[in-house]
Amino acid sequence: MAILIGTSGYDYPEWVGEDRFYPASLEHNRRDWLTYYASQFPLIELNFTYYGTTSPQQLEQMVRRVEPKRRLALLEGDFAPRPEFGFVIKTYATLTHEIGEDWRAQADKFKADTAPLSESGRLLGVLAQFPSRFRLTGQSLDYVKALAEQLRPLPVVAEFRHAGGFAAEPVAALTAAGVVTVGVDAPEEARLPRALESELSEDAGLPFTYFRLHGRREGSWWAGDAASRYEYRYSLGQLEAFAKRLATSMAPRTLVLFNNHRHADAVKNARQLDKLLNEFAQVFAKKPPE
Repeated sequence: MAILIGTSGYDYPEWVGEDRFYPASLEHNRRDWLTYYASQFPLIELNFTYYGTTSPQQLEQMVRRVEPKRRLALLEGDFAPRPEFGFVIKTYATLTHEIGEDWRAQADKFKADTAPLSESGRLLGVLAQFPSRFRLTGQSLDYVKALAEQLRPLPVVAEFRHAGGFAAEPVAALTAAGVVTVGVDAPEEARLPRALESELSEDAGLPFTYFRLHGRREGSWWAGDAASRYEYRYSLGQLEAFAKRLATSMAPRTLVLFNNHRHADAVKNARQLDKLLNEFAQVFAKKPPE
């Protein structure tokens, strides 16, 4: 069982500082942020591709920045990316929010643009995040399955913002099509099953299970902006309960991404969860078999 923990995005200036995440010596070296990040976590979720397109050249540069040989010698110490570091990248909005008749061509363009990630062996999955107006029934369900087929062999992870996306029948249909349904944790006002308390999927037929933890700040999910919506820090108690469930899960591989990025809460919570899982692993290792 492998549990990989990371964050949704990494390029946040407010993450710089002694009590945040990036060392102060990197404040004016933004190009090195990804290299440092890759020394601390095993994966990153790239979301900038939702707001616009990318290019093979841009992603080639990102792959080079996470090579283990690219070491950073800073005042705070020496740092090198983890050899196993991987990427998840979000699809273009034209495949989820602005779907047109040319969506197949858009999917092919996305595959071509992101080829450096897949060719490097570091692409763990492709995230297709659908809006709350997207109802997972009939034609829309067929569309998600067709999109996954068009993007094959890239592993597709689908996040839904409407409760219907978590019903047993459509989830089973997507699982049969090889699509991973994201476990979402969000405020109550989002009216979605909360991943921290909902049943964990252990379907061995999928490459992994996937969680996106957005935070639980009420009053901003529908009315707030991208900053206030994700301004929330999970408590130690919340993370302890989640860590125990993850540690006892039979899922072969689990990816956990924190999206509560304000004030570097995402990286702080990610480190807390990683520490908790290590502590649980030590406890279970010492426990005699029954």
